[in-house]
Amino acid sequence: MNTVKQFIQPVVASMLFLILAGCASSGPTFSQMQASPLAANTGRIYVYRTNVLGAAIQPSVKLDGVTVGDAVPQGYFFVDRPPGSYKISTETEVDRTVSLTLEPGQVRYVRLDPSIGFFVGHISPVLVEQAQAQLPLSGAGALVTIYRTDDHTHDLVTVSCDGERVAQIGERQYASKELTPGAHSCQVEGEKALAIVAVGGEEYYARLHPRDSGKKWELKLVTAVEGENAVATAEMASQ
Repeated sequence: MNTVKQFIQPVVASMLFLILAGCASSGPTFSQMQASPLAANTGRIYVYRTNVLGAAIQPSVKLDGVTVGDAVPQGYFFVDRPPGSYKISTETEVDRTVSLTLEPGQVRYVRLDPSIGFFVGHISPVLVEQAQAQLPLSGAGALVTIYRTDDHTHDLVTVSCDGERVAQIGERQYASKELTPGAHSCQVEGEKALAIVAVGGEEYYARLHPRDSGKKWELKLVTAVEGENAVATAEMASQ
């Protein structure tokens, strides 16, 4: 193959980088990673995602319209290309594109940033300088995703974890919260708390379900398969 393409996955099976939304990683820089050397007269483009917000949204990443990887949280990959101008794009309900030029021997870095959209979340490619480019860390913490299905109750429900508001969640919506390893609790105000003992690198799903015709609410842990299937057809709740 003329194109050198290598996809690298961190050790954590969940493939989620657990940091505060919008904060930079404290992980090793790209220059510290052992990668294959560049071929003569080529440059390298790293594409990476470090933000856990909208973890269920993982669109394909395209280079000049050709898919070269996916926007996997806590994941990154690189492509080697001849010198020239290129466009990197992602697509959810809208297209997001960034343009860059590549010189011989040059290394460029594109970070994939999530944001809240009207129907689904967006993943936007952003060109960053080398000083900002850092590898995702693995095993830093855990993640809990709280979601609702079609429960025919139209009120927004405020959910908090460890006393901190996570989001107001409506029907067919979800919200995620990073957790440090250890004991935590999530709840709807005035309702029984759901206890979670978080293990680093693990992902937990909790379904928000109405009782007594929506007068009361219950949070219940479900399997990863059930949670992933539900979140795949849901939209991200506003914070």
